[in-house]
Amino acid sequence: MTSRSTTHRLRWLLPALLAATVIGGAVPATAGTSGSGATGSGVQEFLGRWNYDQPDPDGTRNMAVLRCPADDTDCAPPSPAGDLAVPQVGDVVYEAEPGGVVARTDMGCVWHFVERAGALELAPTGQYCFNPVYGVGYTITDWRITARGDSQREVIHAISHRPGQDYEFVLENGRRTRVGETGTAADVARFLGDWEYSPASATTLTNMVVVREGTTVRAEPATGLVSFRRQRGDGVIAQTADGCEWQMVIRGNTAHLATAPQVCDLGDTEVTLTHWAIASDGHEQFSLLKAVHTTPTTESHRLLTIGHLSRL
Repeated sequence: MTSRSTTHRLRWLLPALLAATVIGGAVPATAGTSGSGATGSGVQEFLGRWNYDQPDPDGTRNMAVLRCPADDTDCAPPSPAGDLAVPQVGDVVYEAEPGGVVARTDMGCVWHFVERAGALELAPTGQYCFNPVYGVGYTITDWRITARGDSQREVIHAISHRPGQDYEFVLENGRRTRVGETGTAADVARFLGDWEYSPASATTLTNMVVVREGTTVRAEPATGLVSFRRQRGDGVIAQTADGCEWQMVIRGNTAHLATAPQVCDLGDTEVTLTHWAIASDGHEQFSLLKAVHTTPTTESHRLLTIGHLSRL
């Protein structure tokens, strides 16, 4: 039986975990037009693959804020502490298109921009996307990007849509670095070795996994070790605490599944990993992970939106 205190924590926990990440998902309903406005010729400096830099939980770099809309007095805040800080992890690829730039995120979303006065601006505004990884629909109302060399800054304002509740999503200090299509030895070295999940927190939602089995939803802590060893080139093998091994590819500070989905057969349980993105600075990792655990009698969907590990 679930205790009253646990039920209270889940009331805060589940909507926020499922609404925590905005950038990603399916093609937005407004895709197909890149908007209007003066489009310059300086889009080349934006093109290529860009990773989010390492989030700074003690500052603002790549820490988005999820919060109640100011005019919604009935909104239940996204965490017991009120606003929720969400580290941003992953990459985006920008390509030129007629009249502007198209951006494709690592979760499959497609966004359209125009170049104005040396910056990329989302056009048209109000593009909507349903994210199948997180099961959340959202509308981006403003996304502005500037670049200098291999460094990029971005500001994002969006609305994360939950059943019966919308949250504001604001990223005021987004930082990215341009990376190549293959990782270097230094990139790979950031990941090698043994890593341990930090203690889970129902306040910050760090390392809290949402588990869905049919109509039942619960939250449980992510625990244990993850070990990374070199495979070949820019690839590594990540071994999780259950003994499963996953093929990852490294580009810059970010690791992704080399292919998705990947399946691990544990005999009585089949684990399918559909998304895993990790940012590492060599000392700590932030991660986003989605998996399905299947047994002869159950199927549980598991989502970790704010993963944090430290190197042993």
